[in-house]
Amino acid sequence: MKYRRIKVFLGGYVNFLNAQNINCRALSEHLDKDRFEVWTMLFWYQNAKDFRRVPGVHYLKSRRPVRFLGWIPYFIGILRCDVAYLPKGEYEQLCHFMARWSGCKLFTTLEGVLAGTNLSKVNNQATYINHFRRFEPRLYGITYFMADHACRVHGLHFASRILYLGVEYSQFATKRQHGGKGLQNVVFIGNNIMYKGIEDFLSVAVRFPDINFHCVGGNQMKDGLLETYILDHDLHNVKYHGLLDHSRLAALLSDMDLMYFPSRSEGFPKVLLEAACAGVPSICYGDYGAAEWITTGQDGFVVADVDEAIAVISNLYNHPEQLIPLANNAVMLGRRFDWQCQVKVWEDEIVKL
Repeated sequence: MKYRRIKVFLGGYVNFLNAQNINCRALSEHLDKDRFEVWTMLFWYQNAKDFRRVPGVHYLKSRRPVRFLGWIPYFIGILRCDVAYLPKGEYEQLCHFMARWSGCKLFTTLEGVLAGTNLSKVNNQATYINHFRRFEPRLYGITYFMADHACRVHGLHFASRILYLGVEYSQFATKRQHGGKGLQNVVFIGNNIMYKGIEDFLSVAVRFPDINFHCVGGNQMKDGLLETYILDHDLHNVKYHGLLDHSRLAALLSDMDLMYFPSRSEGFPKVLLEAACAGVPSICYGDYGAAEWITTGQDGFVVADVDEAIAVISNLYNHPEQLIPLANNAVMLGRRFDWQCQVKVWEDEIVKL
């Protein structure tokens, strides 16, 4: 007996780069096409150079002018589907009205801790929080830490299961054995670097002149450009690589021994897991609950501040034999969060809806 496939609408533009769009693209690729009929959206122009249409996926293209016609793909997607994942918060009134009228089940994910800079960037915090409240009880956290914080502080009610985001393990996996030559290369990755703790990273570079420090991402600091700062402070051991696509980033990570990610305001920073897939363990701060997936001293390090980060780097520099097991365990961490594994949880929850 042939069962009817569940029709799923993924509310992200899978040919345009941003976090929610990339997650929808991954889901559109990995959801089991024998169980799910997948619908998603295309932006009117493509900036994801590696995007390719997936056989079996239905694409709804946005039309110009988006200001007046951008609602149409949402309207069609919700009208045609049984379940809709809406991570972007666009056309909220229309989407909820169409869902009530058509019987489509809506769900979303909270992808940032509702505190600090994540809230300070929002014009109306009450409206922003109520946006998530409208999805209850089909509101999902992407980490336990995030859901628990939003429940305690803002009274939001979440589904019991966590929908972790995945990474594309195969894009970043490398055959190179990391750590065999000691701690030589430390990397920082972040686009909006003024909010990612770049100052801590550069201060650590000063403390270890014999280690090479690599910066990937944006270049706008609070008081100027990163390249200018490096020159003005004679940081001969710091190299700025600019913005890198996934293939070039994977190539760079294959030469790295450690990542130092000093951001304090994150949700679920997938860059830590992408580095792990490449066998690069990370040092990060614990403000956003990274201890939920990183085991300190085994596959990475969750520290309190820059002084603890310096202590970890000093120890690894003086005891390079620790790097190989750390790299191997980091790979295992990355494998656990491969989309091929994580998508099974998403599929189970979609079926329950």
